Amino acid sequence: MQASPRGPEPEVRASRPVDRLCVVIADDDHDLRTYVRGCLGLLGIRDLRVIEAGDGIEALDHVRRGGVDVVISDVLMPRLDGVALAHAIAQEMGSAACRVLLVSGMGTRSTEIKTWRDEGSPPAVLGKPFNAAQLCGAVARLLESQSHPGAKPEE
Repeated sequence: MQASPRGPEPEVRASRPVDRLCVVIADDDHDLRTYVRGCLGLLGIRDLRVIEAGDGIEALDHVRRGGVDVVISDVLMPRLDGVALAHAIAQEMGSAACRVLLVSGMGTRSTEIKTWRDEGSPPAVLGKPFNAAQLCGAVARLLESQSHPGAKPEE
């Protein structure tokens, strides 16, 4: 177990073993990127590579280089927001490129996310505030899902 600001957090593992994972964390808040990085350690993945990006443009550059399995992105960021980032990944790399988890203070109520839902294939969404178990659970569901962008979004 690892301690979080809220106390000890249990390990959360995907039901299907994952030995290797590359995650891009896109958020303009350095402290949140650091917290998410720490939470990902609870997944129990032996070969976990985490790349931090301060905005959507930087995150998209990492995805374009290849090898990224999951992008965890804040919705509201400068230069390229999380919804536009998810659209760009889906359009440029295709639906199998990587899975996207959007983190939003508005949950799934954002107009952009609602519109995307109406059009089909929205990214998964995790509402703020969240704890380590919720984040790891959302990532585990993405890893278990077979279709992009992932499992049922969170409110």
